[in-house]
Amino acid sequence: MDCFKKVLATGFAATFCGAAMAAPVAISNHSFENPDVGGAGGWSDANVDWGDDAGASPEEFTEHIAGFSADGVNHTGVNTGSLITQDVAATYTSGMQYTLTVAIGNRGSQGTLDEDDAEIRLVDASNGNILASSIFNTGALTADDTFTDVSIVYNAGAGVDGNGIRIELAAIGATAGSRAHYDNVRLDEAIPEPGSLALLGLGGLTLLRRRRK
Repeated sequence: MDCFKKVLATGFAATFCGAAMAAPVAISNHSFENPDVGGAGGWSDANVDWGDDAGASPEEFTEHIAGFSADGVNHTGVNTGSLITQDVAATYTSGMQYTLTVAIGNRGSQGTLDEDDAEIRLVDASNGNILASSIFNTGALTADDTFTDVSIVYNAGAGVDGNGIRIELAAIGATAGSRAHYDNVRLDEAIPEPGSLALLGLGGLTLLRRRRK
């Protein structure tokens, strides 16, 4: 209730309050620190708590390249035509806004492979429908040997209320042997800003009516 009292007070408080309503949705092994791959240069074709598309091994893998990560020391690599996926322990709620943020890396200076197009997706786990997605050319997105955050946003409607949330991270480029690099996966749930503004308008009308009385 304190939050709504601030909304009714000033427009500035409404903006602040709307941001404060955002809440993180838990993602297991969000920065791929599990498994321990044994230090720099190590890798494993296991992505703990993440599923894959059951392609030929190792199409998806966890690796530790010194200095090449966004959070912790490991990241995941996904080869062309493959993806990793996780069904989080949460469901979509009608009227809420979901923001998926992922760090995408460019290993271009290594000279051993072309960077791939990376696609991040929010999916309805009940039927596999892609609800929001965006494709990023990793070579153009960020400098060599760095990661950059990208985000997609989905406003949930009544048709997905109560359905499971699935995250997919894919490599969709056309060059065989290329890959996409991902790290630090985050998902936030919030009341959309227009909803906060609508509350402000309704609250303002209520105050005016009370003053007139």
